[in-house]
Amino acid sequence: AEIVLRCGDCCAADEPGGGAHWARGDVVLLHATAFGAQLLGRVAEAATQLQPGAWIVTVSKPLPGVAAGYFCLEGQAKLAMQYGEAEVYFHRRSQMDAGTDGALLAMEIEDAEDDEALLREMLEEMAEE
Repeated sequence: AEIVLRCGDCCAADEPGGGAHWARGDVVLLHATAFGAQLLGRVAEAATQLQPGAWIVTVSKPLPGVAAGYFCLEGQAKLAMQYGEAEVYFHRRSQMDAGTDGALLAMEIEDAEDDEALLREMLEEMAEE
């Protein structure tokens, strides 16, 4: 089996017609510790191009799209990293067609962005006190 490792912008359109080689991926690892809700949402949208059964492993944050049915959360574990323990999430691409109405995924991403904005507001208020 051929193994290809790519390091770069996973949302960049680097093929004619767009896409970041997602359709050919079997395992995708994303260290999402510093990903905001908007970027994680873009990643989830791109990951819908993976073939059913492909694995998406994220560090620190789960991938949006589980509730929408695009991905199945198969497990999670605290794993040792050089900087300490981190939560790791193991997702599988479901059988749901990527061409299906993306309204549920969009709502899930929007909810995550709203939660992130609310948390930032709370932190700013605490900093002012």
